[in-house]
Amino acid sequence: MEDYRKIYKEKYNIDFSDKYDVHHLNLNHNDNEIDNLLLLPKELHHSYHELLKTLETEYDENPFSKHLYAQIHSTVFNGNYYNLIMMKQFIDVLLECNKWYDYKLFLEGKIPNIHNIILDK
Repeated sequence: MEDYRKIYKEKYNIDFSDKYDVHHLNLNHNDNEIDNLLLLPKELHHSYHELLKTLETEYDENPFSKHLYAQIHSTVFNGNYYNLIMMKQFIDVLLECNKWYDYKLFLEGKIPNIHNIILDK
């Protein structure tokens, strides 16, 4: 298996510590194409996977499936807000991940560093 951390470092000519993970966007660890790789702080990466796992367990499949509508509808009327809270937490994590996607666009010279991300070495 290719070292996807090395691939990311070489592509963007950056160095980063073990405080960061390289996430596979399509969740396929065999797909090390640069378009599929995203640098994330380790804690954010962990939160993403933990929340995704929780939601997949809760919905017994992809959390954004056709069952989501029925689950939310049921949750609102039954007063069980746990699933909605989990969805909000997941969305918050996705929004934070999006900042790191913007950082990748910055590394590619496509946008300025709009979130002022500076890597810890």
